[in-house]
Amino acid sequence: MLRIVCCAAVLLYHMGLLGGGFFAVCTFFVLSGYLGVRSAFRQEKFNILKHYFKRLLNIYLPLLVVVLITVGVVSLLPQINWLNLKPETTSVLLGYNNFWQIAASQDYFARHTDSPFIHFWYIAILLQFELIFPIVFVALKFIGKKVSRALACIVPLAVCMASFWYFARLIAQEQITAAYYHSFARAFALFLGVALGFAEQYIGPLVPKALRGSSASAKVFSVYLIIFVAINVLIDSDSKLLTAAFLIVTLISARLVSYACTTESRHEKASAHGVLGFIADSSYEIYLVQYPLIFLAAELFSKTADKTLLTVGTIAATLLIAFIMHYGLHLKKGRKPGGLKIAALAVLLLAAAGGGYYFSVAEDHTQEMADLERMLEENAREMEARQAQIADQSRTEENEWAELLESFDGGEEKVLAAVKEMPIVCIGDSVMLGALEELMTTFPNGWFDAAKSRTAWVLPDILGRLKNNDLLADTIVVNFGANGDSPFEVKEHAMDMLEGKRVYWLTNTNPKTDYSNRAIEELAKEYDNLTIVDWLCISSGHPEYFVADGIHLTDAGRKAFSAAVLDAVSRPYLEEWRQKKAQAEAEYETYRSQMVSFFGNDLLTNVYPLIEPDFAHGTFRTYAKFDAEALKADIKSAMGSLSLADKIVLLLDDTAQPTQEELKQIAELCGERKLYLVTPGRTGTVAPDGSLIYTKTWKPDRGKMFLADQIHLTPEANEALRKAVLDLGLIVAR
Repeated sequence: MLRIVCCAAVLLYHMGLLGGGFFAVCTFFVLSGYLGVRSAFRQEKFNILKHYFKRLLNIYLPLLVVVLITVGVVSLLPQINWLNLKPETTSVLLGYNNFWQIAASQDYFARHTDSPFIHFWYIAILLQFELIFPIVFVALKFIGKKVSRALACIVPLAVCMASFWYFARLIAQEQITAAYYHSFARAFALFLGVALGFAEQYIGPLVPKALRGSSASAKVFSVYLIIFVAINVLIDSDSKLLTAAFLIVTLISARLVSYACTTESRHEKASAHGVLGFIADSSYEIYLVQYPLIFLAAELFSKTADKTLLTVGTIAATLLIAFIMHYGLHLKKGRKPGGLKIAALAVLLLAAAGGGYYFSVAEDHTQEMADLERMLEENAREMEARQAQIADQSRTEENEWAELLESFDGGEEKVLAAVKEMPIVCIGDSVMLGALEELMTTFPNGWFDAAKSRTAWVLPDILGRLKNNDLLADTIVVNFGANGDSPFEVKEHAMDMLEGKRVYWLTNTNPKTDYSNRAIEELAKEYDNLTIVDWLCISSGHPEYFVADGIHLTDAGRKAFSAAVLDAVSRPYLEEWRQKKAQAEAEYETYRSQMVSFFGNDLLTNVYPLIEPDFAHGTFRTYAKFDAEALKADIKSAMGSLSLADKIVLLLDDTAQPTQEELKQIAELCGERKLYLVTPGRTGTVAPDGSLIYTKTWKPDRGKMFLADQIHLTPEANEALRKAVLDLGLIVAR
C-alpha cells in the first residue's frame, strides 16, 4: 500500500495534478535504506559482489533499457529537439545526473518538459548510495558487533541529522536546486532508513508489541498515511513550510515503513497478486517510464489533444509500459521463462540496442552551447558598456539640441529688438525730417541728418563728414528725390564711399520726379550692397499716409514710413535667423533619423556585434526573458528622457513572441513612431491594432538557420538577419 501511494503521488506530481507529490521521494529513500539493511542481514554472510550484481539487475538494467529506448524514440522524431541528449544521457548512465542537473540549473519544481530525464536525479542518488552501501553496512555491522549495537544505530542517525542540516541550510540560502539534487543534502532519508533497519535488527521492531498484528496497528498506519497524503496535497514547493514538511514526511515515512513491514493485513495479502500488487511490484518501472511518456505526450500532442484525454492516456500508457518492462526484465530464479516473456525481453533489448546506436552517434553540443553562452555574455557586457556610453552621449547631445532649438524661441522678436538697437545712419530730405520722431523712437541709437529742399547732391559731403568723425555706421538709410535728382555720378560716388556697408534707398512719391526712382533702380544694378525700399509701392493706395501734396507725411504715414525702414533693415537679419533655424531643425531631424531604438532577447544579443557599427546612434535593450510589461516600462522611461527613437525595432526569437494584444498596447504607447518586429525568417511592421504586416522573409544564403538548440542563429543566419534589418531602411542617408 505504501509503495502504491508514493508511486501515485510522484506520478500525479509529474502530471501537474498534485502540488506536493515530490515529498513521496523521501519515502522511497527511507524504504531503500531500510530494505537494503534488512536484505543484507538476511544473508548468512554479506556478499558485496552479489549485492552489486543484484542491484545491477534490479536497478540499473531497467534504467538502461528505459534510457536507451527513450533516446531511440526521440531520435526518430525530428520535431523534438532535445539539445542535451548526449551529456544528459551520459550523466544518467554513469550515475551523476543529479550533479549534472545542478550544473545545468535544472529546476525540478518547474516541472518543465525540456528533458525526458528530469526525474532521474533520484536514480543517480540511489545508485551512488548503492555503491557505498556495502561499506556502510559492513562498517556499521562491525561497530554493532565489536563496539556497541546502540552506536551502530546512532552513527547513521547522526549522518541523517548532518545531512538534513545541510539540506535546511541550502533551503535557507534559497539554493533550492542544490538542496533538492545534492547527494548529501538528500541523504538524510536514506540514512534514516539505514538507522531504522539497524535499530529493528539490534533492538527489535519499533512498533509497540501490543499493536503488532492487530487492527489497531492498521489504524495507526492509516493515520500516518492520511497525514502523509495531506502534506502532499496541501504543501507545494513555494510553501514557507517546505523544510519542515520534508522533515515531517521523512519521519512519518519511517513510521509507515515500520508499520508496513512489521504488520501485514489480510487485505494486503489478498491484493498481493491483484492490480494493487502489480502496481506495488512495478513501482520502480512506473517511476522510470512516467516522465519520458509525459515528455513525449507534451511534445507531440499537447497542442492538439484534449487535456483530460491526454492525462488519462499518459497514465494508462505509463502503467502498460511499466507492466511490459516488469514482466520482461524480471526473471524468477529457478523458473524457466515462457515464450511470451522471452518475446517481451527480446523486444525490450532490441529497442534498447537501437537506442544505444542513436546514443553512440548523437552529437554532444555542450561545448557549442557553452561557447554560445559565453559569446552572449560577452555581447551583453559589451552592449551594456556601449549603451552606458551612448546614454551619456545622447543626454549631452539632446541637451545641446534642446538649448539650440530653445534659443530660436521668440527669435523674430529678438532679432527685431536687436535691429532697433543698431547704430544706423539715416540721411534724407523733408520727408524723412517729417518722420524723424518715429525713426528716433524706432532706432534710439541711430544718427539722423534730414533737412528741407535737399537732393542727393549733398550726400557725398555728409558721408565724408561722418566718415572723418568715425560716425559712419554699417547700415545707411537714404531718402532723396522728392526735390529733384542729382547726376548719376554723384550717387555713384556716394555708393563708392559706402563700400562694405548695407545701404537702403527709399523711392519717393512725387510724380514729377519719378525719374529719380528709375535712377536708383539703375544704381542698384551696379552695387550689390544697395537695397531699394519701395516707399512708392508700399504707400500706394494709402492716401491717409499723406498730406495734400501727396509727398509729406501724416501721423499714420510717419509710422508707416518708419515701419518700412525697420522692415527693410531687419529683413536680412530675419532671413539669416530663419535660415539658421531651418538648418538647425534639419540637422536635428537628420540626427533623429539616425536614431533607432532596439529591444529584444537573445536574438538581439546574438546579432548585436554585427549591427552595432551600422547604427552609431542606436540604443539597445535586451531581456533574458521577454516581458511585455518590462518593455512597456522601458519605452515609457525612454520617452521621458527623449532617448526613444522615432523608429523602434523588436528583435525576438520564437521563444518570446508577444501576443497581438501586447503588440497593440506597445503600438499605442509608441504613438506616431514606427514599430517593427523582426523574428527568425521574417521582418515586418506592427499596425496600430497590433496585427503584423510582414514585408519580407529572409534566410541565410548558405548553411542552416539555427544552432543545435533550434533557437539561436548560426553565424550565417546572423549575417542574413543584419541584412534584413538594414533592408528595413531605418537609416536615412546623410
